[in-house]
Amino acid sequence: MAQNLSLGNRVRTSAEREKMKPRTWRRLGLAGPVLCLLCPMFGQSAQQPTLPALPLLTRAEQVRQLSADQAERGYPVRLRGVVTYFDAQSPDLFIQDSTAGIWVDLGDTRISLQSGQLVEVEGVSSGGDFAPQISKPRIRVLGEGQLPAARRVSSERVASGAEDSQWVAVEGIVHSAKVDKASLWLGLVVGGGRLMVQIPDFHGRAPSRLVDAKVRVQGACGATFNQRGQLTGVLLHVPSLAQVEIEEESPADPFAIPRRPTGNLMKFSPEGASGHRQRVQGVVTFQLSGHSLFIKDDTQGLYVRTEQETSVQPGDRVEVVGFPSTADYTPVLVDAIFRPLGKGPEPVPADVSAEELLRGNRDADLIRLEARLQGQEQRPGERVLILQSGNLVFEAETFDSGPGQRWPGLLNGSRVQLTGVCSVKVDEFKVPQAFRLLLRSRRDLVVLERPSFWTFKRTVWALGLMASAILLAVGWVVALKRRVNEQTGIILRRLQREVVLEQRYRDLFENATDIVYTHDLEGRLTSLNRAGERSTGYSREDALRLNWDQMAALEYRGLTHRMTEQKLASGGVTTYETEIVGKDGRHVSLEVCARLIYQDGKAVEVQGNARDITERKRAEAELKKAKEAAEAASRAKSEFLANVSHEIRTPMNGILGAEQREYLEALKGSADSMLAVINDILDFAKIEARKLELEANPFCLRARLEETLKVPVFRARQKGLELTCRVDPTVPEILVGDHNRLRQIVVNLVGNAIKFTERGHIVVRADVEAHTPGRVSLHFAVSDTGIGVPLEKQALIFEAFAQADGSTTRRYGGTGLGLAICSRLVEMMGGRIWVESEPNEGSTFHFTVRFGVSSDSTLPARKPENHQSANRSLGEARLGTRVLRILVAEDNPVNQRLAVRLLEKWGHRVVVASNGREAVATAEKQDFDLLLMDVQMPQVDGLEATAAIRRREKATGAHIPIIAVTARAMKGDRERCIEAGMDGYISKPIRGQELFKVLEHLPPEPRGREAQPEVQALDLEAALARLDGDRGLLAEMASLFVEDCPRMLAAIREAITCQDAQALARAAHRLKGSVSNFAAQAALDAALKVEMAAGRADFAGAQVAYAALEQTLEHVAGALARLGEEITR
Repeated sequence: MAQNLSLGNRVRTSAEREKMKPRTWRRLGLAGPVLCLLCPMFGQSAQQPTLPALPLLTRAEQVRQLSADQAERGYPVRLRGVVTYFDAQSPDLFIQDSTAGIWVDLGDTRISLQSGQLVEVEGVSSGGDFAPQISKPRIRVLGEGQLPAARRVSSERVASGAEDSQWVAVEGIVHSAKVDKASLWLGLVVGGGRLMVQIPDFHGRAPSRLVDAKVRVQGACGATFNQRGQLTGVLLHVPSLAQVEIEEESPADPFAIPRRPTGNLMKFSPEGASGHRQRVQGVVTFQLSGHSLFIKDDTQGLYVRTEQETSVQPGDRVEVVGFPSTADYTPVLVDAIFRPLGKGPEPVPADVSAEELLRGNRDADLIRLEARLQGQEQRPGERVLILQSGNLVFEAETFDSGPGQRWPGLLNGSRVQLTGVCSVKVDEFKVPQAFRLLLRSRRDLVVLERPSFWTFKRTVWALGLMASAILLAVGWVVALKRRVNEQTGIILRRLQREVVLEQRYRDLFENATDIVYTHDLEGRLTSLNRAGERSTGYSREDALRLNWDQMAALEYRGLTHRMTEQKLASGGVTTYETEIVGKDGRHVSLEVCARLIYQDGKAVEVQGNARDITERKRAEAELKKAKEAAEAASRAKSEFLANVSHEIRTPMNGILGAEQREYLEALKGSADSMLAVINDILDFAKIEARKLELEANPFCLRARLEETLKVPVFRARQKGLELTCRVDPTVPEILVGDHNRLRQIVVNLVGNAIKFTERGHIVVRADVEAHTPGRVSLHFAVSDTGIGVPLEKQALIFEAFAQADGSTTRRYGGTGLGLAICSRLVEMMGGRIWVESEPNEGSTFHFTVRFGVSSDSTLPARKPENHQSANRSLGEARLGTRVLRILVAEDNPVNQRLAVRLLEKWGHRVVVASNGREAVATAEKQDFDLLLMDVQMPQVDGLEATAAIRRREKATGAHIPIIAVTARAMKGDRERCIEAGMDGYISKPIRGQELFKVLEHLPPEPRGREAQPEVQALDLEAALARLDGDRGLLAEMASLFVEDCPRMLAAIREAITCQDAQALARAAHRLKGSVSNFAAQAALDAALKVEMAAGRADFAGAQVAYAALEQTLEHVAGALARLGEEITR
């Protein structure tokens, strides 16, 4: 028992100190009384802007008076005191000065001290696990001192924990003495309570003379506590046996004291209980070695708690010495020792009933009774039997069964006879409520009667299972019969339906107006309806002996077989036109729609529907002849109108290009401003009336932003501002939503930024805020370096007809509706809008919107060339950051002035040539990035001058973009300019926006410069990596591309000439896919620009991009040709 107590109540062990960590202090102030005691100046600290340094504590009492939070602040401590207890093994150190004692947390400090030494300790305060303590100590031994006078305290005071760490003296009787882990542990009973005493560094046997002696002990009081810092007991730390003073000696021979009957223990005596040991004799009835012993004399049985392991058997006579104590019902002897006196017959148990045991008269006696087994349980170290005798249920415990073992042949319901020691259980008023039997061995249980197998419970289960099986069988038979009837009905109905469907199909097949036929995979006809008989002139019997290709016209022979091969390869339905020759020689044009017929998953036949389109073909041919005649008749009129157009456009260009144009532009600007006001009011009215609906269409965000910011970037450049757009690469290419309303929001915010910014830059950003399957939330931000918005006005500006300042309208204009409309639109699109701004430091307007994510690959997507292209300056994207050298060939002085003024306004250098000959000569002497060529000029016109320049470029390898500028705007003029070698076409009068587009689509590098070396045309390593290093396959692909490249370029030229956007997109996409196989990045980018221009139906831009593509592909084709030759060698 002492061993368990010593191990369970040790305080501040090494393992526990490993877990002790400095705590983060949270409270900044001390309680009022402590502040007054420690530092008078603390009263002013609450008024100071910063906290003063913590005061130095020099007395143990000051540390003990700190609360846990105050102690955790780490007050500096320096005090002198005497070592009252030191244990290097724990380690434990208690010191005491004139005011109080305190425990010192040594942590990892290694030091050797002795009790009575005078030391100086410097450290910091900490909360500790139970009471304030000193941590992080630095200890200096000053010399030898004397232990302080011990203060005698009551057991209640000690038990309260208030004397923690104090040097105290207590008196009591020693009940036990034991040596464990180099420490002597004494069990001391003080005033009815038990107190453990630890004496460290003890070697040898425990002094038995201390047991049953009354002693006075001096030591440092220590608390034991749980993980939550709550008091669980008290431990007295005594430096040595010198502090244990014997006041009353114990008997020299404990077995020499007077013997008492067990029935007289704990009975009334006028002298009262002595608190010392008593001696009894009796016969052993049960022993649990090292734990307990039951004996019986002539008066009653007795329970003895002893750690003595001397083995005795039931019937042996023993003499026991121990301390009487109260138990559940009858007295017990604790901390007892015993000695055998001799062998004897095994005691005879008393036959009793369960009701008699419940009265409590047989507590600790050996008894025998009969009961019926209800169940068995396995508990740690014991097996428990649950039994019933009459109406009473009780337990029997046995200690000789291993884990998992069951009593053989012991079944629930068995009637058994039990022999064992009775142990009574009582309630809080010590009234017996239950009992249990302690069985000594398996021999104490005898089975008197085994239970019948057919118990009531088992009989009910058996009958239930039989009834269930019968019901299940009957139900299964009924369900099976019903299912058979249902399946029979289904089969009959299906057969009837198939007959009806077959008849209906036969009627449709025979009475169809179109030809319906089938043929096998070789083309042999297997069926033909009546319409087929009428169209071909063959009877059904004759036709089924023919192959479909045999009836086809000569030029369509083999078409049917090719279509069958295509269906076998890719599946689906094929639609094509063909022509057959009837039996009478008549040619019949057919439009055929055919599909495969499968049987067991394998294609066996082809079913086709053919419609007679002979009359439609004849009508189309006549319509074509009429169209050609009409076009020929209108060409003469077109020539006349072209000449008239040229004569009118030339003076008109002068009018619009001169100062009058500025007046018109001012008038147009006023009209645009008024229109913007009206549109704002209309939009706001629609929103307020809830009539505004959002569209949901797929669109490319990057392309839409680029198109949206075309006009604002021009306005920004006019004010000297830089407008930049950055789109995060993680933003999906194709979104689904209302891009028109998104454009309205961006235009409004960017317009405000330009309006309120005089210098600096404007940045438009788009990032992904959240991404879920099929949906994305985008975060847009428009930042500027303008006048800013005061904090108190930031919520006001999103209200209708409101601006940050009344002077804003007078200075900058505006209705105050723009941001209100933006706010409403953002809410409708599932987002929010806010602003971050400081006056005179600029503003950032944020808004979020939600869009769907489209997987539709048919919508052209803008793919940036690299990561920087999505984050570039819009001014750079449109006009370039470099200054262009431009040659203007124009004979009209007014047009010269207009062109020079526009181009120089945009920062470019312009050279003027008055005719075609001068333009050719100037182009030969200087390098230009662009040539604007008037078509009709004296001496040498624009077409002849272009041809001369192109002939010279064939020898030099250079290429300068040439844009035709002509007053002729009739159909065919553009084609003639392109055929002459020009790269683009704009009409007079010159419009700034159209000329702006031409400059926008210029190649990134000047055409007049020397081309990049061919070695950079493709990345050989990357191309080989895509083919797993197969150089032979790369050579074969290169040969195919060199052969097919001219045809793909011809398809692009034809689409540009015909202005067919869909055909141009397909041709550019096909070429882009081909060059991507060779890691030819420059060619891939050039093809992408052509495809993007096709998506915008911008044929002028497509022509410029095509010129760059053609030049790049010359280098790629040359590099691939040489590569193929090298690999072949």
